Amino acid sequence: ATTLSLDASGGTITNAGSVTGYVTASNLDATASLVALTGSNSITTLGSISAGSFTLDDNAPLTIAGSFNATDASLAASDIRINANLDATTLSLDANGGTITNAGSVTGYVTASNLDATASLVALTGSNSITTLGSISAGSFTLDDSAPLTIAGSFNATDASLAASDIRINANLDATTLSLDANAGTIANAGSGYVNATTLDAVASLVALTGSNSITTLGSI
Repeated sequence: ATTLSLDASGGTITNAGSVTGYVTASNLDATASLVALTGSNSITTLGSISAGSFTLDDNAPLTIAGSFNATDASLAASDIRINANLDATTLSLDANGGTITNAGSVTGYVTASNLDATASLVALTGSNSITTLGSISAGSFTLDDSAPLTIAGSFNATDASLAASDIRINANLDATTLSLDANAGTIANAGSGYVNATTLDAVASLVALTGSNSITTLGSI
């Protein structure tokens, strides 16, 4: 279908996820307690999405163009473009070797308690509100965050730039070039949360990186 609307209200929307049972649509709107579309779907645009749990495996570049609200959301596509606000408690974005970007204007922000992300490039600019980074794997990773940010899972990137009101490093943060900006807030690590970087730039009222960090060069501090 070119334009597809699926409404299961408090029920479920699922597909077989085998040789058949895939969805091909230019635009998908969906409402359900659970949406699980796995396998080789080809969906270009998500319009209005309202779900408790939302899972989509997509072999096309994906644009989020309408209101997206879910408790748990997992999106996998060749590229993910966020042009409307994306709200999820637990959010997983997987573009593999592609890109994850947002519009960074009045709309196109990410609000999530926990974000996992995999991509060649992740660029989430503007007024995002993300509390915790879980598993992050990226070539380049940029996040502008209006909330205090905790790094709680494995973080691996070549270039990383994190800006938040506070930055708490509770798991190892690995990046070749790393920029941390807490403005008037704090940048601190705890326990096994060490920083491994070739070059570190940092801005904060207080920076406290104790323990077994491995940083070769301090850039702008």
